[in-house]
Amino acid sequence: MYISWHAVPKDTKKCMWEYINSKFLIPVEGKKWVMTGLRDAWTRYKQKIKERCFNKNSTIEDMLAKRPDDMPEGQFHQLIEYWKQPNCSSKAKIDLCEMNSQNRKK
Repeated sequence: MYISWHAVPKDTKKCMWEYINSKFLIPVEGKKWVMTGLRDAWTRYKQKIKERCFNKNSTIEDMLAKRPDDMPEGQFHQLIEYWKQPNCSSKAKIDLCEMNSQNRKK
């Protein structure tokens, strides 16, 4: 499981584009739109998994017991480890935004 859409290899994204083109007739000009849709769908999927399965106060074993059936245990374990990192929280992102805002004022 890739932590961010930017980490997904270009070859994988190319395969996604080719698969979609095998099902639908989309001109090359629509590729950016399709890829943005895939990125957004992937992000929503991860968000739903986090809402349903992740609790920072639970043990890893408890969270693994809630693993979605369509996700391999190893990938889910990686996501849990990532979500448990302090710099992954919403507060950390807000603090970073505030720091960036202050730096721009300098």
